[in-house]
Amino acid sequence: MADKVKKVFWEKLKKFLVPASFAFVIGILLFVSLRIYSGLKITAQIDRCNSELKSIAKKVLTFVQTQGEDPESWQDLIKAGILSEIPYDPWGRAYELLVDACKVVSAGPNGKFGDGDDIGEYWIKDLVLMQAYLDDGGTYNDRSDDLLVLVFSKKVGFSKDNVTADDILQDFKLVTKYGQPLDIAQYIPVDSQTEFFIDADDEKTLVIHLPPNHQLDVFKYAINIKAPHANVIMARDGVPAVPSGTPIEIESGTYNKYANVMKNLGVGEESGEDSDTEGGEVLNCKSGTVKAADEENSSEENGLEGAE
Repeated sequence: MADKVKKVFWEKLKKFLVPASFAFVIGILLFVSLRIYSGLKITAQIDRCNSELKSIAKKVLTFVQTQGEDPESWQDLIKAGILSEIPYDPWGRAYELLVDACKVVSAGPNGKFGDGDDIGEYWIKDLVLMQAYLDDGGTYNDRSDDLLVLVFSKKVGFSKDNVTADDILQDFKLVTKYGQPLDIAQYIPVDSQTEFFIDADDEKTLVIHLPPNHQLDVFKYAINIKAPHANVIMARDGVPAVPSGTPIEIESGTYNKYANVMKNLGVGEESGEDSDTEGGEVLNCKSGTVKAADEENSSEENGLEGAE
């Protein structure tokens, strides 16, 4: 009798266990399949995002090259006819322009900026020196108004506060046009009182007011960031400046873009006149940004904004 009861019990238990086990296995397989599918979907979305970012970055670079400035928003590219609408990432969120970094970014799958899954593409990656010229201010025999103008590929900044002109020049190497190294401190003997500023019109231009005893106009020179990278000069996203492919030859001429800045610094023949030029004094411009002065008969790109 007992054996018969056991047999009946096991038969019923089997009828219950077999479907339950089968359902459990199916559940596990379904869970694994969904995880695999989800992973494959996210991978495909990331691949699509990277591809779109490359395409968008090229279009932004086209805007920069044709307009001569970085876009401030997507509307600038739409107005220029380069984009037809604001671009969205595969997760339905608008891509963002990080203008200071020259970068287009997506918040990635989780939609949160600033963590590990952000995806981005530079339209200009490296901060490099693009152009250098000596502006003699129109008075060749008077070196007191000479400027060294350094134009970079991206908006330029500094890695620390209270930067001096000497700190800046420590990031550069000076060579002859044939590549012979020179002592930059001898040819550009700046000190802690040497004025410099960043042009607020584009924020890619760094201007140094040269001391009267500089020797840059003796013969042709070229200048570049020291290898492997700068210590003080950096892009706005914190990436240090790096050397350009070849040293940049320092051009020379009369440009007078910063005539009013020099006037406010008390330099030049008219330094005693019009000292209240619109925009205020820029004597403390070492850590600020200023614009070229907008004077009568001056170029359209001039205008002055005093540094704080």
